[in-house]
Amino acid sequence: MLSQTRWTLCLALCSLFVSQASGQELVGKAKPKIEYRWMETVSIKGVTEEREIAASENLREHWFLHQKPIELTKEVNQKVVSEIENGGSRRLAIVVDGQYRGNLTIEKSSIKLYPDILALMSPPEANAKPQIKGELVSSKMIWGQARINRDSDIVRFKDRWFVVCQESAFESSTEAALRVISSADGDQWESVALIKSPTPRRILYRPSFSLTPDGQLMIAAQGAMRWESFDQSKPEPTPRRLAMAWFSKDGVAWSEPTPITGGDGYVLNRVVWSKDVALGFARGESCGNWDVNLFSSRDGRSFESVFASHFGNESRPGTLAMIVDGDRAHCLMSRSSATEVSGQQTRWPWKTGLLGTAKGPHYDEWKWKAINVPIAHANLLRLPDQRIIAVAGLNDPEYRTSLCEFDLATRRLTEFLELPKEWNHVNLAHHDG
Repeated sequence: MLSQTRWTLCLALCSLFVSQASGQELVGKAKPKIEYRWMETVSIKGVTEEREIAASENLREHWFLHQKPIELTKEVNQKVVSEIENGGSRRLAIVVDGQYRGNLTIEKSSIKLYPDILALMSPPEANAKPQIKGELVSSKMIWGQARINRDSDIVRFKDRWFVVCQESAFESSTEAALRVISSADGDQWESVALIKSPTPRRILYRPSFSLTPDGQLMIAAQGAMRWESFDQSKPEPTPRRLAMAWFSKDGVAWSEPTPITGGDGYVLNRVVWSKDVALGFARGESCGNWDVNLFSSRDGRSFESVFASHFGNESRPGTLAMIVDGDRAHCLMSRSSATEVSGQQTRWPWKTGLLGTAKGPHYDEWKWKAINVPIAHANLLRLPDQRIIAVAGLNDPEYRTSLCEFDLATRRLTEFLELPKEWNHVNLAHHDG
């Protein structure tokens, strides 16, 4: 018997609450002890532990932790940097309360991203804010009218909830469209729009919401034509991949699509607004080398590239989650290392995530620094109290998607709620009511 996969949308409600200890220790919970230890590919008697750690997505790759933690001194920092600049590499394990929680790979190709090892490994501040806790209150399917509903996003707009997703009849469909559904209470949902591509056989996918300065709801999505859709005897009428945008004053009636980037090189990931400026990152690949471009627009319709970061062929950018904090923009990027081919399967082992920061109003100078853990994908949400919540794919070593608190100053993800295992790419929205 053959079983078919059916993709549906689920809505989860999580309550977040903060300890009222006003910066003091949480009752009944001691402050975690964080250590950093070197890792070796072979066991060394008297130096490493006997247990093996699967330190990457490649479960055949095993490492051994040093028994003693690293002493954080300037001499250690200088020695490690010197070794790496001479072509070496080192892997550090993060150990919390005696339990392995992840690792950092420090190598020549990325040493410029975090030359100060001490800053990367510095423990959380003693006067850190009270810890966020979370509880999964409920989870329910909200839409499943088509065989495949996925790549969703959610927003609160005009006192209603809106969700947009890709909808198609089967996995390789060339007619995939965007379905918009809405609800007043998060319980009863109805379809309010079906957005189709203006170009035949161009699929729409990865839609995302944003709110424009003039009070409209904007959907940005990617459009692609499958290779088998091309008539090889004729010139391509439009680029194979491009990003498009739609605008609405009520979330129901949507404008005609506006191409916002074009060409096969770069397609916008997600659009965010900084006052009256729209920003969007896009990754691209040329001759095996990867880079990330930032696009900017004054009206959300006409975008131009304002910055490019080059990552070479040893680091592949993944998801790019951006938020604006006053006159600064921050981007949390997942990434993976060069391909590992095993049989017919190609792997992209995860690498430590990066946090990029740039100052407005032009956002044309970005500095990237490593965070504390590898991530597979991420999304960000700022709460009313200015804390930042991230939903990220973690793997140390078992894969999971979790809610985390993200500290921009220390570049640390602190996990506080593991989500159900069948959840993968999750989007976030906040409503107090």
